[in-house]
Amino acid sequence: PIQQIRGLAVFEDRKEDHNYIISVDVARGIGNDYSAFIVFDTTTLPYRMVARYRNNEIKPIVLPNIIVDVAKNYNNAYILCEVNDIGDQVASIIHYDLEYSNLYYSVKGSQQYIDPLQAQYHSNAVPGFTTSVKTRPLVVAKLEEYVRHKIIKVKSERLYHEMETFIWHNGKPQALKGIIFIACLLYTSPSPRDGLLSR
Repeated sequence: PIQQIRGLAVFEDRKEDHNYIISVDVARGIGNDYSAFIVFDTTTLPYRMVARYRNNEIKPIVLPNIIVDVAKNYNNAYILCEVNDIGDQVASIIHYDLEYSNLYYSVKGSQQYIDPLQAQYHSNAVPGFTTSVKTRPLVVAKLEEYVRHKIIKVKSERLYHEMETFIWHNGKPQALKGIIFIACLLYTSPSPRDGLLSR
């Protein structure tokens, strides 16, 4: 990293006219698990990891401010927040309290993407993405596609090692936490054959 500040490791500074996405995975902040997010530059292929945040003591009520600060620094980056468990609180604070609108929205139950403007008028629209028994294999398949096509560059040794130790158990993907929230980001992005993501 070129800079490290209180859990945030910066690998590349913001560049004008570049597109960035932040993928967020939230923990409860009690020391057993880590809240984390990764910033990817999606302007050109391969997508590059430009920053990451990791902290096992940050409270979910404080985390949204850090996410939005980093998002604003990276050209008002698009935020994808996994909303399993406590993540829903974080996504709601980002949307309702901090009024940050460049956020992934989905239709509750189906996880289908919905445009943020349409989400305002759709009663089942929620900020964020839920990883479920149904979506998890699809999410992992997308990660596999991007790795196979060399569409992403990960600069974190920890995440690289997680990818090396990824396994399937009884027909279910047993990905470690860091892999899943990268996979969620890629799942909600177009596939390599669909062109570049630009929001």
